[in-house]
Amino acid sequence: TKKMDGRLEKELSIYSFINELETNNPNSHILMTSSHVGDVFAALALLEPFRTKWDVKDLLIITDKKFFFLLKIFQGVEKVAFLPAAYADFIIFGTLGAKLSMNQIQPGRVTIAHPVALEKLVGKNGWSFFDMLRFQIGLDESNEFTLPVPYRCDNEDLRQDLVKQFAGKKVIYLFDSARAMRIAKDFSIYIECLINDAVERGYEIVVNGNKGSGLINNDLLIPEEHVHYLDVGLNDIPWIAEYFKNVVVLRNGIADMLTSANINMMVLYSPCPSNFLGNQTRYIDYFPLRHYKKRARILEMELTDINIALEKTFDLFENV
Repeated sequence: TKKMDGRLEKELSIYSFINELETNNPNSHILMTSSHVGDVFAALALLEPFRTKWDVKDLLIITDKKFFFLLKIFQGVEKVAFLPAAYADFIIFGTLGAKLSMNQIQPGRVTIAHPVALEKLVGKNGWSFFDMLRFQIGLDESNEFTLPVPYRCDNEDLRQDLVKQFAGKKVIYLFDSARAMRIAKDFSIYIECLINDAVERGYEIVVNGNKGSGLINNDLLIPEEHVHYLDVGLNDIPWIAEYFKNVVVLRNGIADMLTSANINMMVLYSPCPSNFLGNQTRYIDYFPLRHYKKRARILEMELTDINIALEKTFDLFENV
C-alpha cells in the first residue's frame, strides 16, 4: 500500500508539473526527452527539422540537468525546464507517457520525444528506433538529423592531468557496458583479447567508469598496469574521446553522442535477439548509426566472430 501511495503521489506531482508548464507556456512547443543520453541526442538532432515543419516560434525542452551541455551544442532552444531522469522515465514508460504520446503537436502541449508508445502500438517490421522517433514528433524519413557544433573542453584541470599521463601514448578509450542490449558471453572474451592485443601493440587502455561497473572484472586475464579507469561526467566524454582518438563502444547511448566527435569508433552489437518489437528486430537494425550526420569514422558490426572483430578494430585505428 505504501508503494502504491508513493507511486500515486509521484504521478500527481508530475501531472501538476506538466499542467503548470502547459498553462504557463501557451505559445511554446514543449518537447520532453527521456533519461537516456542516446535518446536525448537523437531528439535534439531533430530540433531543426521539427522547428521548420511545425513553424515553431518558441521551444521549451524538458530534460534532466545532466543533458544541458547537449542543448548548448545543438542550440536554438529558447527555454529549458529540468526534470530528474527518474521522473522522465516514470512518465515516458508509464501510462501517462502513452497518453501524452497521443497529443496533437501544437503550442502549449507536451510532446514526448521518444517512440516508446509507438514501439507498443505500431511495431512495424523494418522500422528502426530513429524512424519511429521521427514519426513520433511529426516528421518523416525526408527529415535529416543535424550535426551539432563541435564539442569543447570545459575541464582544463582534467585535460592537463590526461596530458601528463598519456601524452605521446597510443590509447584506446573503452566503453564496456550497454544496459539496453542483451550482452552475449563473447563480449567478455573480445574485451580480454582486445586489451591483451592492444598492449602488445603499444596501447594503453582507458575504461570509462569504475572497475566492475561494466564487463571488466577480476576474472579477465589482462595486464592491469596498462588498464586505467576514468569516471567522468557525460559532458567530459566527447572531448576526452577526441583526445584519445580511438574508441570502442558496446552499443549504447554514448555511441550516438560520439558520432559528432572527431574520432575513430568501433561499435559492437550483440547478435542476440533484441527485446524490441517483439524480438523480431536485431539490435544493429534497430539502433543503427547511419541516420546521423557524422564527424567520426565509424565501423558497426555484430560480434559473431571475435578474431574478425579484433582485426577490424585495429584496422580502423591504425589504417587511417
